[in-house]
Amino acid sequence: YRTDNLLSKFGWDYSDTGRLQLTYERYQDDTDTRVLSNYSNTATIRTQDAEDRVDRERFSLAHTQQLDTLLADQIHSQLNYQDSQTRQQTFEDRVVGGQPRYRTRDSYYEEKLWAFNTKLDKAFSIGSTQHALVYGLDIKHLKNADLRKGGETVLATGVTTPVLPTSDFPDPTTKEYALFVQDNISIGRWTLLPGLRYDRYEMQPHVTDKYLNSQATERNPSDFKDSALSPKFGVTYQLDDAHSVYGQYAAGFRAPQAIEIFGEFTNPGMYRTLANTSLKAETSDSFELGLRGQYAIGSFGAALFYNQYDDFIEQVSRASSVPGFPFGEFQYVNRDRVTIPMSDQHAQRIEQACEPAYPGKRKKGHGKTPVNNCSLDWQSIFTQSTLVHSNSDKQPRFDVNNGHLLECGADFAMQSHARLKPLQPRAEQKLQTRHALMDAARSLMDSGRGFGSLSLREVARCAGIVPTGFYRHFEDMDALGLALIAEVGETFRETIRQVRHHEFEVGGVIDASVRIFLDAVTANRSQFLFLAREQYGGSQLVRQAVGALRERITADLVADLAAMPKLQHFDAPAQNVIADLVVKTVFATLPELIDPPAAALPMHASPEIKMIEQLRFIFIGAKHWQGLGQTRA
Repeated sequence: YRTDNLLSKFGWDYSDTGRLQLTYERYQDDTDTRVLSNYSNTATIRTQDAEDRVDRERFSLAHTQQLDTLLADQIHSQLNYQDSQTRQQTFEDRVVGGQPRYRTRDSYYEEKLWAFNTKLDKAFSIGSTQHALVYGLDIKHLKNADLRKGGETVLATGVTTPVLPTSDFPDPTTKEYALFVQDNISIGRWTLLPGLRYDRYEMQPHVTDKYLNSQATERNPSDFKDSALSPKFGVTYQLDDAHSVYGQYAAGFRAPQAIEIFGEFTNPGMYRTLANTSLKAETSDSFELGLRGQYAIGSFGAALFYNQYDDFIEQVSRASSVPGFPFGEFQYVNRDRVTIPMSDQHAQRIEQACEPAYPGKRKKGHGKTPVNNCSLDWQSIFTQSTLVHSNSDKQPRFDVNNGHLLECGADFAMQSHARLKPLQPRAEQKLQTRHALMDAARSLMDSGRGFGSLSLREVARCAGIVPTGFYRHFEDMDALGLALIAEVGETFRETIRQVRHHEFEVGGVIDASVRIFLDAVTANRSQFLFLAREQYGGSQLVRQAVGALRERITADLVADLAAMPKLQHFDAPAQNVIADLVVKTVFATLPELIDPPAAALPMHASPEIKMIEQLRFIFIGAKHWQGLGQTRA
């Protein structure tokens, strides 16, 4: 088989607050199969081969606008059109009544979907509560059709008996409308998640000649209409930095699909499938209680679920009500009430997004979405799962129209004899967004600002996400600051580990060690810029974290000094004094390294020379150290 996938994106930042993005995708999958299990010298079917083809074309136009108004911080709208086609052809050599025959079957299915959705978000505070409000609407218009045809040729005579074109259901037109609102409310350790969704569903069948050719029992099916109002409420309590307990209730609504209401199929002498135009929509009440733990190395969770369905939709099999179908008949029916209790435990990192449709839209994994995880899927237009041979990771950008930004990119993937799989799972996308927020903060600080002057909203905007999306990655700006410190701390300590190979002594080794450190600062300037400014910055929590980092680096250096043969005559207090002086010297010189004065300094006054000379003084004094109040003669 062969799979081809072309993905192209054209983006235009027409202003500082607005963006348009056009996406085009073409997907094609061709599979040729020899059904060896149906190859035989004695059975009716002697050979069977198949050709399957899936063809999908998608257009998408997305618009994002920062509003910063009383009603919304941002609006995101997207219009999609998709045309999907599936064709399955089967070719058989058969022997019936002693006569070799050649039989073909050709099945075709098509969907044409228009979809529009718009979402608005607003972050605000009321007293001590933080709110992340999301509301919007979804509209879908779907047309689908199917066709089956074929023929059977007696090879001895060449006579072909065609099969009339038939359809398994009257070509339906489905319309869906939905309004939703949801608020993520943070009150100290508590998080509340109330929500409400209204769904309206309409399906209009269109009877065609090919449908009537199938000898359908329902010759004039009626329209299907239904609606539902589905509430949701969740609550999470943060026990400590790593553990939380949560619970949620969600009402669900699922309208039956066209194939479930109208689908009919007859295989004479075998079985048949019947339509059920009396099928009703399925509703549900779902309850969940759980415990989660989140650590640097992974996560765990345990949960109990209780799901109760009314008018549960299920396909049943039974003995045929008419003769001629020994293997029975199949039909979708409503079960009055179905209860599904379950439990779940996992020990892995799970990343899920909570779309405005609630868990009542039954599918695999139903009811397992954490209640305090709400991205509502809109970030997906700013990231993509690259397939193969992608050049869109670094997209060309052009300045046009008075500084407005034009951006374009394309992906093309072609693969034979292997299925294409996305290379970037949701967990990796979330990690990329987290890094984008950290990069955004450093970028804003590079213009001369302190971390304490940055707002959550401008950091999120610089990273290309909505303000409410920030809370999926950091609890607040202080949490972002702590993450930045942890990152530069690891870089700093790794640099010290490289320096430890050069034992401190008067002369060239100090020079080499300083050069290693300066190279690390140059290569990671944005990280050390944050550290240089925030050791005396405005956030007390961040200052305390910088102090704790300095103490950890000092402790690392104490361990290194104790292992140096030339310094083993020092006792532990002396090693602590030396390490403390070295670390404080380095930290004090950082601002001069990161933000040197505009005018060139003489060589002896440069930060590099000053650091070398100060370290020399420290170790010259250390060589003559005899203890408190004494020096070596």
